[in-house]
Amino acid sequence: MNRNVILPIMAVALIAISVVAYRKFHDPGQVITAATGDVPVVFRTNGGLLEVGKVVYKQQFTKEEAGEIFGIEVPGCPTEAVVTVQAQFTYRVRLAPEWKAKITPDKRVLVVAPPLEPAIPVAFDTAATEEALHGCPIIKDREVLDRLRKQISSKLASRAKQPEYKQFVRDKAALTVGEFIRKWYLNGQELSYAKDYAIEVHFKGEPIEDLM
Repeated sequence: MNRNVILPIMAVALIAISVVAYRKFHDPGQVITAATGDVPVVFRTNGGLLEVGKVVYKQQFTKEEAGEIFGIEVPGCPTEAVVTVQAQFTYRVRLAPEWKAKITPDKRVLVVAPPLEPAIPVAFDTAATEEALHGCPIIKDREVLDRLRKQISSKLASRAKQPEYKQFVRDKAALTVGEFIRKWYLNGQELSYAKDYAIEVHFKGEPIEDLM
């Protein structure tokens, strides 16, 4: 065969091979398979807060002070103020720059999210607030009720930070974070193989951190 004919044929063949190789390794429609063993992953965010849980819980507060007449304490006749509110405890997760995660061979995505943070001040429905004042009729002191009202916000904030209150919304918060991870990270090309994996969310401070 003429040398001038062979060279163009070889060039066409090389181009065809290159196109096949490019499609094999770069085709955006290609399904990426999971690597063997645990795969460490870091999810990156641009900051902000993600609201992850909310619970309305009736809270009752009491304050008792000794009864007085003209500045003299009257034994056995205290004044007790009672305030009951419908408190709305809202918890958020801070979108830290990096979240640690791990994809396991048994098709789980383990995520360590930042800790739950309560929204402070805690909101409550003033229209649903109930108040009562108990004590001896002639020396019942309404100022005790006023002093209790002024303490409600700080008392609610203190309760919102307690672990048992966070536990009220912990499971719902984990589901919300899981939905966030699946929508914004597992639907991308790089981790598309894990888009249907089970997501387990643990918050910073929980035992799962030892596994990361």
